[in-house]
Amino acid sequence: MSEHKLFDAAMVILEGMTGDSRTAKSKPKGESRACFPLDWLTDLGREQAAAFARCWRRLPIDARRDLIGRMEEEARKNFELDFLAVARIALDDPDPEVRVHAIRAFWECGDLKLVDRFLQFIEKDPQAVVRAGAAAALGAFVERSELEEIPALIGERITARLIAVIRGSDELEVRRCAVESVGYSSNPQVRAILENAHAHAEERMRASALTAMGRSADPSFADIVAAELRSPSPVLRAEAARAAGLLDLKRSVPQLIELLEDVDPAVRGCAVDSLGEIGGEKARTALEKMQKEAAGAEWDRIEAALENAEFQDSLGALPLLDLDGGEEEEDDQEDEDDGEGE
Repeated sequence: MSEHKLFDAAMVILEGMTGDSRTAKSKPKGESRACFPLDWLTDLGREQAAAFARCWRRLPIDARRDLIGRMEEEARKNFELDFLAVARIALDDPDPEVRVHAIRAFWECGDLKLVDRFLQFIEKDPQAVVRAGAAAALGAFVERSELEEIPALIGERITARLIAVIRGSDELEVRRCAVESVGYSSNPQVRAILENAHAHAEERMRASALTAMGRSADPSFADIVAAELRSPSPVLRAEAARAAGLLDLKRSVPQLIELLEDVDPAVRGCAVDSLGEIGGEKARTALEKMQKEAAGAEWDRIEAALENAEFQDSLGALPLLDLDGGEEEEDDQEDEDDGEGE
């Protein structure tokens, strides 16, 4: 069946689900699910997107939530699926949960027009959950600015707004997401911001500070991260373990190995990932030992970490260019050329 026919078939099903959203809330959850493969709605053209938008506005709220939520999830699993046309429509949805899913659906989209839209969400959306989602989404643009993939002025503008949010009076969740996103920035104000966030009374903010420290690539946070690996809080241990890998803290390998036996599965998972990021013989040996008793998703995660560790180790084994030797060779060649000229 052609792509156009698949889209038409999806629209027939969706049209059958349209109705008064006030009564739709009482429907059983299963009746709110669009029962067709989501890839029938991928890569929509302009006319298809317009037709979908007309139908979308008449779908029950539960159906809209279910559809955009599953699209966000599937797009992360399969990079070939493109639901951005649907996500753009959902950004204007009156339901905050739908708007949040739509924002998250753009997690790998580089469209710079989204920057203004997300900044507007931070400044004007009445729902904190949407403002928080927008603050989190802007982190990708800050990172791209630091990597010189987009103009530095865009990153600076976003960073300035995120700092204003952090220092403002918005709800904790919004400020917390802003802290995580600003962690990518090399702005000189960021270090103090992250240190203050780590000293916050709320554990969630301290966890976000650790997330941001990992993203910062700033080795000055090494002591804080290493100390939090022994935190009594599993949330903080997990974020510290994740940050240790991002910061390539080789000295933390013994502690990360200990965390492979942590009572909390999230902590164990972050320790596995970070040992893969850091690599080295001790990390690989510990992961191989753990894998012998693992199964299912845990086994797969360890296998991915081992492959990553092997890759990291192969990078370290590459011979460095002998710059001094090269310069000497150039000097010798120049002397020979001068001699020939005489």
